[in-house]
Amino acid sequence: MKNKIVIFSVLCLFAIFSGCDEKADTFPEAVVIDPQSLSFGNEAESADFRIASNTKWTVSGDAGWLTVNPASGEGNLNVTASVSANSESESRTGVVTVKTESGIEKTLQVLQNASISINPAAATVNSAGGEITVTVAASGTWKVLIPNGIDWVSVKSQSETQAVLAIVKNPLIEARLADIAFGLTGFNLRTTFKLTQDAFVPFISIDPATAIADFEGEEITVAVTANAAWTVQIPNEAASWVSVKSQTETQVVFAIKENTPKEDRRAVITFKMTGYEPQATFDLSQKSESDAVIPGKVLDACESLDGWSSWLGDLLKLDTEDMKEGNACLRVDCFDNGGNTYGAWIFEKTFEPFDSEVTRENGYIACDLFVSEASRLLVTSTGMEFHIKSGGSAIEWGVGELGLKNGWNKVELSLSRAPADFDLHAITYFGFMNHAILGPVVVKIDHIRFYEK
Repeated sequence: MKNKIVIFSVLCLFAIFSGCDEKADTFPEAVVIDPQSLSFGNEAESADFRIASNTKWTVSGDAGWLTVNPASGEGNLNVTASVSANSESESRTGVVTVKTESGIEKTLQVLQNASISINPAAATVNSAGGEITVTVAASGTWKVLIPNGIDWVSVKSQSETQAVLAIVKNPLIEARLADIAFGLTGFNLRTTFKLTQDAFVPFISIDPATAIADFEGEEITVAVTANAAWTVQIPNEAASWVSVKSQTETQVVFAIKENTPKEDRRAVITFKMTGYEPQATFDLSQKSESDAVIPGKVLDACESLDGWSSWLGDLLKLDTEDMKEGNACLRVDCFDNGGNTYGAWIFEKTFEPFDSEVTRENGYIACDLFVSEASRLLVTSTGMEFHIKSGGSAIEWGVGELGLKNGWNKVELSLSRAPADFDLHAITYFGFMNHAILGPVVVKIDHIRFYEK
């Protein structure tokens, strides 16, 4: 404001004197510069200043990096001062001089700030976070300016030539950005470091994903791999028989009680990430005591069609999709014979003499039998029969009274009815028949074995 008053006063004097023609030759030369100083950043820039005068004048800069335009003039005029980029490590000063024909001089001070540069100028870190070292080249002291609200970045350490930035883990499922300024102390000169942090991608997996618990109960360990906290959720209906015995960051030990209801049961247990959508499911089932496989001697695992035949011909095949044990079972897709065909042997096989290694008093023969629709088989006490032979002696069981249900059934037959001449150490035949098929039905058999209990 003071400079403007001075210029106004000078201009008034110029006007008064120029109005008196008879004294014009005696009016002293005058010149005023406004402003009297200019400040630039380190980049190439330009700025105007004002010359107020009543005579001709010239103007010049005293450094190669400082130029003016125009270089001469008369009266009142704006002049542009330009500086080239400062690549030096220090600030620099220059002088612009305005000179009249009579030798009157006025000067304008020019300051150009030093440069500050960083390497790298940008970086990306993963969602886990980490550290980034930024190298700094500057003419003087400098500081790191982290914007307000950016609480996930901090300066871990700083020296004259570098800063180490610490970035914390990103819990968000979106990437985040920060423009961090490196500025010279005392100058309005900054350069920006652009930081990007990847989005967090939650994942969780478990091993195993399925398990079958013994009917007597047991402990099952499930390994967990996850990149965030997680919890285990057991369905309410399963809480009475399965619980978490112990849990760490990487595994869960489940305690499964004995299956006293004597029925198969199942629980789908969820491993859920805290605060995120991904989850994993553990499919746990437990056999009933009646389904439990009792160790014994296998007559035929039903893994192959070798030696097997059926009165239904080529309808006999191997099923590798839905079996009870092992990798396969025998299957026959029975057709509707109107209930008029008797003695249809669905499965039968002749063996070389096979030692069951069981006794008549305590021995059993067992198998797993599947029927898709039990009502389509003749299920009277003698309507279905299991046969085993030893030489010319045979044992027969009518199994209609077993109450077969749709799906897999465990069939367990006592050997106590074996005739006196039946040799349990030389089994030569096994067969299963149904006297009448009342409609289309799938029948499967698996894991034929002998055991004692």
